[in-house]
Amino acid sequence: MDIDTTINNSGDQAADTFEAEVTQLTRALCSWYVRKNNKFHSINNLSTQHSKVDVEHVVARRLADEYRDIEITARHMREVLKRAISGRHSDATQTIPVWDGRILCQPATVDRVIWTDGAVAVNRWQTPDYRKQKDVKADYGLFQTFIDTAMPNEAERIMFMDWLSWCLQHEDDKPTWAPFFYSKAKGTGKSTLCSVAAKLFGQENTATQNNVDKLTSQFNMPILQSKLVISEELQIVSGSKAGNALKTYLTEDFTTAEMKGVDAQQIRQYCCFLFTTNHLPTWMESGNRRYYVIDMDHDGSSSGPDTATFSELVGHIKAMLEDERAVAALYAALMARRQSNDFNAKSLNLELHATPLMKRIEATSVNTVASLLEEHLLEKGLYAVPDMKVADIVTSELRQKVSSTRHLMGGELGWSFEKVKWDKCTYA
Repeated sequence: MDIDTTINNSGDQAADTFEAEVTQLTRALCSWYVRKNNKFHSINNLSTQHSKVDVEHVVARRLADEYRDIEITARHMREVLKRAISGRHSDATQTIPVWDGRILCQPATVDRVIWTDGAVAVNRWQTPDYRKQKDVKADYGLFQTFIDTAMPNEAERIMFMDWLSWCLQHEDDKPTWAPFFYSKAKGTGKSTLCSVAAKLFGQENTATQNNVDKLTSQFNMPILQSKLVISEELQIVSGSKAGNALKTYLTEDFTTAEMKGVDAQQIRQYCCFLFTTNHLPTWMESGNRRYYVIDMDHDGSSSGPDTATFSELVGHIKAMLEDERAVAALYAALMARRQSNDFNAKSLNLELHATPLMKRIEATSVNTVASLLEEHLLEKGLYAVPDMKVADIVTSELRQKVSSTRHLMGGELGWSFEKVKWDKCTYA
């Protein structure tokens, strides 16, 4: 009797262990994929479709790599695949969910899928790994020395730190203006500072690009579904399509975006932006309230007297970014930071916060072409000009570039457009 009991208990224990292992493995598999139209999509690469056979091959290898503590048998795999792919039941953790085609970015939600009416939307946000560190004491560490050196102006430094800490503390919200790092010299730490921000928000939640070509292209969904967007060497034309699109992304919460293979959809975007340039952005419009231009020229630049010292400091910062606990300590310090009383992430007060560079840009932001054209027309005593002649005056006589003469005349100078007979023509 005692022997039979021992055998039965042992068999029950093995069955329980097997069931627990299958449940664990199936939960993992179902967190990696979504399905739509009998095709499977990896949550981390939604644009690629996989067949059932593809999934079976990939999963067999991945489960073996990630669950080495479990001796995965053919029986395990049969049960896991049956539950995840073929099974029809109400346990959401044990079946690959049906994707409704939506892609969201919801930083306040740690789940990779968001259920609605029995189907799921995919959440692109992923909690950075460094935030899993425990018992970390808040500490700016070497980052404080770096930021003190890279941003010599204290007011600008405080403003940026307020912005960065606010964005981290309110990841499920977005500011309506962005820091813009400028330095005439190279090697002043602009890209390094962007790398620190990317690490804090998570590389998987960051999109980095040159200028804004990808951001303003047709298939810009992946970028707009990022939390942090970094545009290096930003150079746009005021009033251009790209410039107007960028204004919208900076200020509006909702926009329409598209991804290859997925229908265009209206999305809620939580992007915060960082811009860099080595060219003074004189293209900015007068009264700009979307870009906070920071002067990052200092003696540690690649051509400055303190190059060696600053280069060594940059090296230390790069090493710090490889240390999860150091990054976690910096994150804790920024999460504990209290912003200045006059700081407002939703409105840039130019009276209080315009930097010397911003004032310099403002002084030169009056439309040079419009000014020259107005002076030229007054000097010539012209009060009526053929539309096609305006472009000729601007390019040939003033030797300036202009993209839209009608906008220039009507918007900038206040002229009106009328159809009239001209120069002995019999038509208007």
